[in-house]
Amino acid sequence: MKSRLKHLLTPEKIVILRMNGISLQEIAALFYDLRPIIRTGISPWKLALFKKTISELGFKLLIIKTLCGPNRSNPLCLISKSIKILKTYSESEKKYIMEGSISTFLIGKYLGYPHCCIEKFIKNLYDKKGKNYPIVTLLDTKGKLDFRLNYLYNFDSRDFDYNECRNIFISYRLSGYYLIPHRPCSFNCKESIEYAQKILDILKLEFPEYYKELISILKKPILYFSDFVFFPLIGKMKGDTLNYQGFIKIHDCLPPETVKLLNKGNLIKRKNDCLQIYKDNQCIMDKLPSSVKLFHFE
Repeated sequence: MKSRLKHLLTPEKIVILRMNGISLQEIAALFYDLRPIIRTGISPWKLALFKKTISELGFKLLIIKTLCGPNRSNPLCLISKSIKILKTYSESEKKYIMEGSISTFLIGKYLGYPHCCIEKFIKNLYDKKGKNYPIVTLLDTKGKLDFRLNYLYNFDSRDFDYNECRNIFISYRLSGYYLIPHRPCSFNCKESIEYAQKILDILKLEFPEYYKELISILKKPILYFSDFVFFPLIGKMKGDTLNYQGFIKIHDCLPPETVKLLNKGNLIKRKNDCLQIYKDNQCIMDKLPSSVKLFHFE
């Protein structure tokens, strides 16, 4: 499979696929038969070249209209090795509004999501308390958080108003840093880990430099305020204490006061389920809001 992937994915074709919103993870998953379908929104003026590229790569393409998402004014392109799978998936999308969870299961199946994660996704659709998905996933996790299931950088797995978040997306810097394309039922879901490890092995084989960078990002602890306000910290956890030397600025719209506070400190302590920020031995923030969480991925 290695020779086939390298033979088909010339740098020029990788660039075309990446420019149209397809990550290296999705490209690898499709070529290695880990996902039956991948999907992306395409600008109409790019469509002719995209069709040609997909055909040359040996895949089938089906174009449908979508009523949601940032690309709702653009054609939604479904890519697979099987036109039959594409047509079945397309029918499931059309029936989604009428049939709800039944079609959701089929959509999730064809996108390669584990059954347990689809069930959790459907439950959260009808649970108003379940809309802050990273927090829900954190609460549903018993034991360690596996870095391979760190999906916080992938905004496709969120619910939000695209118009309100337009400026965030323009300056967002870490959109391709994930292994799984879905929200896992927990941060140690066995089926999701199995899938993530296969993708990781492929990336190590085909894109070794990106593989190293990806692991480095996914393993960083994250101070999480909300879907679009969180801070990957450069440092290490030891017990309930995190010594950090700085953080990665994920976009240009982060709250200035929070940025200033984290720049001033260098240590975070977890005490009685509350988080405190210190500068050396001096506490500079006695208690962060209870909604703020520290994700420690291992």
